[in-house]
Amino acid sequence: MRDNIHVIKSTITTFNNSISRLNENEKRLNKNLEVIDRGLQLISNSNDKLEIKSNINSLLSALESIIISLSFDIEDVNNAILFSKMNVLHPTILSPHQLYNELEQNRNNMPRYYELPVSLSLQNIHELIDISRIISYFHNNKIIIVMKIPLVLPQTYTLYHVIPMPVPYDVSQPDTFALIAPAHPYLAITVDHMFYSLLRSVNQCKVIPGKFHVCELESVFSSVVNPICETILITEVINKLPSSCEIKLLTTRLSASIS
Repeated sequence: MRDNIHVIKSTITTFNNSISRLNENEKRLNKNLEVIDRGLQLISNSNDKLEIKSNINSLLSALESIIISLSFDIEDVNNAILFSKMNVLHPTILSPHQLYNELEQNRNNMPRYYELPVSLSLQNIHELIDISRIISYFHNNKIIIVMKIPLVLPQTYTLYHVIPMPVPYDVSQPDTFALIAPAHPYLAITVDHMFYSLLRSVNQCKVIPGKFHVCELESVFSSVVNPICETILITEVINKLPSSCEIKLLTTRLSASIS
């Protein structure tokens, strides 16, 4: 599984100081408004006073709109960073429809033999977002948001959780049991049983509810060339236990209670 990296850059100059300066500028604005108001009261000509006051009010209204717009932009950027830390793509960075268009335009640039985990459509775009990884960092006065979408090979694997089950070993020793020790807790094998891979955990796998897991396979082996105990038991009809199986004996005392 490879990662198809989609990078979106937002240029913001001196971002770290913008939020703190916003509150400071509001205080300065209110203070200057008081000074302007006192100055207007000293103007003797009422017509001049009204005209100047109207012009200043228009200017202040425009300035207030700019400040409000800037505060909203800063809030959106701040939320986008916080969301990315929770692996959530903020819609102001990239909407689902924009993501779909980007992927559609770059469909032919995907690595050979690799494909998206689900078919590309607006109905499935949220599933791609859910299994993607969102990263953000600050570099050269730019906030960079990285969206890493996993790509998969077309082969489909069946995932097994290998749980050893103890069975009686010797009728003359009822407290003795035997079990097959698995090589790894999880086994992924292709539908045609030709290839397999071993997994220690599925915690890092991305889950598409009701469909499948998207897992990174470190190594893939041939079931014919390099068979192991688990693949032989799954793919072949046998009348004796394969020599590759590791058998462990357990001794325990059984207790029966009568109620």
